[in-house]
Amino acid sequence: MLLTGLAMLALDVPGGPMQVAVHRDPITDRVTTSAELLNDGHRLVLSCEPARSRGIQVRLHSRHWFRHGGTLTGRRTLTYRFDGDAPRRTLWKVRDHDARLTGRRQVPAFIDWLTRAERLVVRATDIEGTVFDMYFPLDGAGEAVAELRAACEGQPQAQ
Repeated sequence: MLLTGLAMLALDVPGGPMQVAVHRDPITDRVTTSAELLNDGHRLVLSCEPARSRGIQVRLHSRHWFRHGGTLTGRRTLTYRFDGDAPRRTLWKVRDHDARLTGRRQVPAFIDWLTRAERLVVRATDIEGTVFDMYFPLDGAGEAVAELRAACEGQPQAQ
C-alpha cells in the first residue's frame, strides 16, 4: 500500500495551461521571464533574460538523456510537429536532459506556430539510441506567449 502511494506521488500530472512567471534575482536584480508547460516528465520552456540575450529562447527539458550533439557544435536534429501540419526537422543544441532551439528564423517561426496550435509533438533520440516522443497540449499558449513577449519588451500586459 505504501509503495502504491509513493508511486502515485511520483507520477507527473500535467500542469494545465502554459503559465508565465517573472523572477527577479535577489542579489543582481536581473529579471528572467518564462512560460512553462509540463507534461509526462518533459517541460517546454520559453524564456527571456534581456540582460543576457536578445529575444525569446525555446528549451526542452526531458526526463530522458538526449543523444549527444555533434562534437564541434553540440547540435542534433529533433523533429517536431504542430497539430496535423507537416513534421519539421531542425537543429537543437543538446546537452544531457536539455535541448535549445537555435537559429534566427527557426525560433520566431516555432513560437508563431506554438501560438496557433493545439498540440505539439517532439521526437528525439536518447543517449542509448532509442527514439522517444514528447507531447505537449498547448492550452493557453497564445495568451502566455503574448504575456511573455510584453514582459520581455518591458511593456506591461493589458488586462
